[in-house]
This record gives sequence, structure tokens and C-alpha cells, in this order.
Amino acid sequence: MAAGALLAGLLLGACQPRLAVEGGREPITININADIRLRVERMAEEDIRQNPGLF
Repeated sequence: MAAGALLAGLLLGACQPRLAVEGGREPITININADIRLRVERMAEEDIRQNPGLF
């Protein structure tokens, strides 16, 4: 009886689900240059509108 319980425990313990999270091999690259450029352009346009004699 004890051997059966031990065997059942081993079998059930070996079937536990496993979750693995792995990253990709390529690094993640985020290009934010376009967003920054648009913001700077908008700010420059606003500054020129507020100060027409600036340039």
C-alpha cells in the first residue's frame, strides 16, 4: 500500500504543468525619433506664431 502511494505521488509530481517565458534572440528596438521630431516642429511653429519677429 505504501509503495502504491509512493508511486502515485511520483507520477503525479512528474506531471505538473510548467510555464516558461523566454525572450527573443533579437533585441527590442524602439524608434522614437519621429515622435520627438514632430513635437519639436510643433513647438517651433508655436514659438514662431507667438513671436513673429523672432527670426
